[in-house]
Amino acid sequence: ACTASNWVSDSAVKCVLPRGVGSSGDLEVDLAGRLSTLPSPFRFDAAILITPPTIRAPTAGSGRFNLTARNFGGADYSPRMALGQTLAPETTWLSDSSIFCTAAPGVGKNLGLNIQLGGTGEYNVTYPSSVTYDVA
Repeated sequence: ACTASNWVSDSAVKCVLPRGVGSSGDLEVDLAGRLSTLPSPFRFDAAILITPPTIRAPTAGSGRFNLTARNFGGADYSPRMALGQTLAPETTWLSDSSIFCTAAPGVGKNLGLNIQLGGTGEYNVTYPSSVTYDVA
């Protein structure tokens, strides 16, 4: 839903969207009982890491790291992170520009880093060849 809306002309309405991630969802306009729907007309900007990550995690797990970016969301949208195919046991949103993560146990090198915002699975950001598990 719009946080504010204004009639602009016979063919335009201005809608101010709330903060978010992913797509905006359907936009519905109700004018005197006549409903018009525009499916997902808007997508929020994707998260962009300020420095492409190079993460080295212990194979036993529990490595901790912070990712710095833009557009992690203006509120906590329940981020999840995976190192390769392994979901991190703890991912914490700190701000629009910072997420904290604890690595799960794993093996491999040059694995992808997958960040999911919004909890729906629809909004993924992947950085290939970003993670290497160090052999102890």
